Amino acid sequence: MQPGLQRFNFFINQLQVLLNKAKKQKNPALWLYSNNARTPLFMLEALAKLYSALHHKKRFDKLKAHFKLLEDAIGAIDYYDTVVKDFLKTKNIPKPVIVYLHAHTREKIEQLNELLTEKKWLDENNSRIAKIQQKLASVNWLDEAAELNAIQDFYGEEIYEIIEFIQQKNYHFDNMEMDVHELRRKLRWLSIYPQALQGAIQFTDNKQAQPHLKKYLTSQIIQSPYNRLPDAGSQQYFLMLHKKYFLSLSWMI
Repeated sequence: MQPGLQRFNFFINQLQVLLNKAKKQKNPALWLYSNNARTPLFMLEALAKLYSALHHKKRFDKLKAHFKLLEDAIGAIDYYDTVVKDFLKTKNIPKPVIVYLHAHTREKIEQLNELLTEKKWLDENNSRIAKIQQKLASVNWLDEAAELNAIQDFYGEEIYEIIEFIQQKNYHFDNMEMDVHELRRKLRWLSIYPQALQGAIQFTDNKQAQPHLKKYLTSQIIQSPYNRLPDAGSQQYFLMLHKKYFLSLSWMI
């Protein structure tokens, strides 16, 4: 099996397990949100985004749209639920505000339940997953060496796009909320791709940290499970990232 297909299958299998368990719940959407279904969806969205740039753009763009729609719906629940939990820690927040946020949380949960039914994520035949697997099985995947070269080019282009974005803003954000959110979104993908690629990217490390990086290498960043890359497994070709720069990126995000 080609590495690209293996990567997709790894996270699709994770998602399928969660969906199968969600079917048995009274509130599948709430269960999926509470059991971190968003993570495999992030990984699948990242893979679809990446492979769309490598080959079969139309096919992978459609897959990305499916994953993103579901991930965004879970993200909307997370947004309101997180705000509610933060506000509950503050005694002077008016009760009507809390009631309002709870109502929006319930609304987003119901919208996700409707989406799960409409797009057939939860039907008995696993229709959505089956269609996705069928499309992936028919892809003319690149061999491992050619694919790694293409991934290297893609990752580099993503970095240059971020640099161009910052330079266009001249390091000054007029709309702090929108511009900072956009920058963080772009940076976040750089950290997700190495996780999604399941070992194709590994760390190279110089034990002596460059002085300008030391302030970013906090114990929380170093010990974060999100900063541990998957094992290389049986792969023969790798891209190497400098570990301390990657950890500094995590601090920025």
